Amino acid sequence: PLVVVHGLFGWGTRKPLFGMFPSYFPIRCLQETWRKGPVVVVDVGCASSDHDRACEIFAQLVGCCTDYGEEHAKECGHSRYGKDFSGQALLKRWDGAHPVHLLGHSFGGNTAAALIALLAEDFWSLGTNVDWVLSLTCICSPLRGCSLVYAATGASAFADGKFMIRRWSPSHLMTIVMGIWLRMQVLCPGLKGLYDMRMDHWGQEPITLPQLRETNHPYWLSGDNVAVGSLPMHNHRGVKKRLSALSRTRLIAVIADGLEPVSPQVAFRAVFRICIVVALTVAAARRLKAMRLSRGWREKLAQAKLLAMAGSIAILLLVVTSPPEDDAKVAFWDTWFERQVTNFHDWINRPMLRLMAYVLMKTSSGFSDASGKLATRCGFARGRNDGVIDLASQRWLDAPGLRSSGAGRGRKDSTLRNVRSSESSMAFSAAESALGNSFSEVDLRTALHDRGGQAALEHGKWHVLHIPDSDHVLGTSFSSHSLGMYKTVLPLLESITRQR
Repeated sequence: PLVVVHGLFGWGTRKPLFGMFPSYFPIRCLQETWRKGPVVVVDVGCASSDHDRACEIFAQLVGCCTDYGEEHAKECGHSRYGKDFSGQALLKRWDGAHPVHLLGHSFGGNTAAALIALLAEDFWSLGTNVDWVLSLTCICSPLRGCSLVYAATGASAFADGKFMIRRWSPSHLMTIVMGIWLRMQVLCPGLKGLYDMRMDHWGQEPITLPQLRETNHPYWLSGDNVAVGSLPMHNHRGVKKRLSALSRTRLIAVIADGLEPVSPQVAFRAVFRICIVVALTVAAARRLKAMRLSRGWREKLAQAKLLAMAGSIAILLLVVTSPPEDDAKVAFWDTWFERQVTNFHDWINRPMLRLMAYVLMKTSSGFSDASGKLATRCGFARGRNDGVIDLASQRWLDAPGLRSSGAGRGRKDSTLRNVRSSESSMAFSAAESALGNSFSEVDLRTALHDRGGQAALEHGKWHVLHIPDSDHVLGTSFSSHSLGMYKTVLPLLESITRQR
C-alpha cells in the first residue's frame, strides 16, 4: 500500500466545502500509476505537531482509538485520546511482513518520519518496528526546519526555554481564528463539513479569548504544534533518534525549484498598472455606452460584442480543456476541472508564492539568536526557497553508519555524539553534522539516467530528485509538474517492493 500524508492546513478524503473542494493530492493519477496495492489517503490535524499527526495516522491505518501517549498528553495539556477509528481500519493487514510506503507533502514528510520513529520504539506496545515501512518519500518537506515559522510568528528567540510568538503577528491572528473555529466545531459538529481542523484533542477544554489574545494557551506554551515542529532547533533536537530509526528505510527527497522572489514594491506596481488598464477600459465602455448612437449602430455593436464573447469562450475552452496526449481516456469534465485547478495556481497562487519567497529571503538573512544561527549555517540564509520552504531544509541527514566518506563538500564528517545538553551547543553541533553529512545524498535523476531508468536505492541514504520550474505545491493537484514527478517516483517504489 501507498500511504499519502498531507501538509499544513491540508486535507485527505474529507474535502472542504462539503466535499466540493478539489482533492489535495491527484488521487486519480496516483491510483492509475501505482499498481502494487491500494492508495491510502489519511486525514490528520491541520496544524498539529508531527507527533500528534503520526499517532492519528497509526490509528487510522490499524483501526483503533487515537492514543497520543499518557506522558505526552499530560506534558502538553491536551486529551490523551482522540478520535476512535475502531472497525474503520484503512489497511486490512499491516505488520513487518506487510509493510507500506509512506509519502508526505510538506509537513506531511516530517509527520511520516515521526511515525517511523514511533514505530521503531514500539510507542503503542503492539510489537511495531521499522520493518513496517519500506520507504519514505518527502516532497518539499522542512526536514531541517524552515525560516517560514520566523516570518509567520514574528519571533526568533527562545524565552525561558520556550518559543515565544509575537502578539498580533500573522500566526497569532491565525491562531485566534483557529481557536474560535475549533471550539465552534466541538459545539456544532456540522461545521466540520465546511472545513474540518481534525484537532479535537485540543478543543475538549474551553478556549477563552484571553488565552488566545495573550498567547498563553497550552497549544503554544507546550510547543506541541506545527510552528515549533518546524523550527531548526526542534528538528535537530530529535535528530539522533530519527536518524537511527531511518537507517533501515529507503529515503527519497523530492526537491522543488527555487522561485524568483518578487518584492512588494514590484508587485504593487504591477497591480497598479493592471488597475489603471481596467479603469481606463471601464471608463471607455461607459463613455461609449453614453454616446447617442443610432439604433442601427447599437444593434451592430451588440452583435459584435456577442460574437466577440462567443469567440473568446470557444478559444478559452479549446485551450484549457484539451486533455494531455497520454490521458485521452479520462472523462472530459474531470480533465477540464483539473486543468482549471492548475490554471488557478499559475495565475493566482504562484505570484503569491513569489512574493512569499521574497519575505522568506529577507527573514532568513536577519537571524540573530542560536536557533537562527543554526538555520543560517544550514544554508537557509542563501535565500533559495520554493515559496514556503527553504531548499536547504528539504535535504536531511543520512542515517549514521551509512554515509559515503569524503562527501561533505570539503568538510570532515562529524558525529552526533558531540551534541551536548545545552541548546546552543546542540544547535551548532547539529549544524556541523548537517553540513558535513547531508550532502552525501544521491542525485536520483542522474542515477536513473546512468542506469537506464533503474536505480538501486540504499537503506538510510537520501536519494534526491529535483523537479525544475516547480514550486511548493509540487505533488498536489495544483501543480502541473505532479504527474511527471509521480511517474518517476512511483516506479522506483514499485521496484523496492519487488526487491523485498
